[in-house]
Amino acid sequence: MPLLRKTARLSALASIAAIAAIVFAAGCSSGSGSSTSTGPTTTPTTTDTFGGSATATSVDVTMPSVVYTPNRIDIAKGGTIRFIFAALAHDVRFGGNAQAPSDISVTSNTTVSRTFANSGTFTFLCTLHANMTGTVTVH
Repeated sequence: MPLLRKTARLSALASIAAIAAIVFAAGCSSGSGSSTSTGPTTTPTTTDTFGGSATATSVDVTMPSVVYTPNRIDIAKGGTIRFIFAALAHDVRFGGNAQAPSDISVTSNTTVSRTFANSGTFTFLCTLHANMTGTVTVH
């Protein structure tokens, strides 16, 4: 009988250790607190979404995660794009194109508008999230 009790006790200790390891691992990957990881946390898919038209005077671009939606935009010359930032911080950079509107610095929980005074095709990107890009064609 003592051998059976010892085996049951070891089995219970092993189960507790396994549960503790799972809880510890889950706590380490929970996203709360600080992180020392320098790699990307999310790999976005690059599915194009389209918005606007050659005559559109206003288009809204949202950022529900690490993509601009829509990320392919047509707009009339003089039209405005409203970049709607959620809780996750992003920026909008036009790559130093002198004909493009000014860049938008890293921000969150706000809406920032940019008016496109010049015709052409302008690419934009988020410097915080790889592959987060878009294109505006101004007619």
